[in-house]
Amino acid sequence: MKPKAVRVLDTQDLHFLRRAREQFATSNPECSIEDVSRMVVPNSDADFGRELSAIYRSDLTLLVSNYEEELLVKQYGVHPHKLALAPFFYDTPTKISTGRRYNFVMIGNCKHHPNKDAIFWTKTHIWPLIRSQLPQARLHIYGAGLDAETVKLHEPAENFFILGELTTDLTTRLARYRINLAPLRFGAGIKGKIAEGWLAGVPCITTPIGAEGMRLTDSPTAPFTAPTHSFNNRNSQAEKRHRWSSSGNDSSSSSSGSDKKVVWGGAVADTCEALASQAVALYKAHETHEGHGDNMWYKAQQKGLQILQTRFSAEENGKQLVQRMA
Repeated sequence: MKPKAVRVLDTQDLHFLRRAREQFATSNPECSIEDVSRMVVPNSDADFGRELSAIYRSDLTLLVSNYEEELLVKQYGVHPHKLALAPFFYDTPTKISTGRRYNFVMIGNCKHHPNKDAIFWTKTHIWPLIRSQLPQARLHIYGAGLDAETVKLHEPAENFFILGELTTDLTTRLARYRINLAPLRFGAGIKGKIAEGWLAGVPCITTPIGAEGMRLTDSPTAPFTAPTHSFNNRNSQAEKRHRWSSSGNDSSSSSSGSDKKVVWGGAVADTCEALASQAVALYKAHETHEGHGDNMWYKAQQKGLQILQTRFSAEENGKQLVQRMA
């Protein structure tokens, strides 16, 4: 034993947050994505108790998401000196191909529950809306850990293809596609599927859960909104219907309660209708794209690259982490 050794806890996401959000979303089918993102994990939650105890026992905890860093500090009283950000470390490109691209793509290991749920939600609620406006477009879904239930969703007649695990270079394969779909109803941390798409120059359509901790603003960290709903909170049916039918928040708009400009490489929306609408609009924008800076698809591609270079640079994040642990 080395009593003077520094004890560092390395997280991929806050497990208690991801699992509680999943339980809330699956046990409340009428809840909105806003409800999921704003729920408060109760102190009685077993995962919460174990994970928070491990954080307090450690000298330093590494977090991938600035949202989760602020959540621990502002909601659960963890001292900032016990936490450090260690997000993605990418050797980001300075230029990405802007050539012709086709179809939609989704990626993610299906053993990860948020990914599997996103595939089913896309199949039943989002893809039919997209296909009604883009009947020739295809959706290709890649990921390991496919179970029989997910494989059954494969339906070429509807241009919905479950293709399984990729055996070729991910960036090269993704560079063929026009739009990356990541309609996550629950989850935590930051999303490799989104960043990998940006590396290949693919704009992403996602939810506020998917964008959490990955947006770029004119402040060092993204705007933080403290959770307000208890774990067992029930909103009125009228409120739920209003939120599910409301328009999604475009990535270029200011955050609620803040005048900070939010940058996103694609679009962020919180209902299946809004997700489909944003996906169709961005897909069609590529039809007229010829590298023009004022094209909506091109702007989305460049914003994704901007986020990678600003927030997920291996060089910059490596320096900051070494300084923090010194």
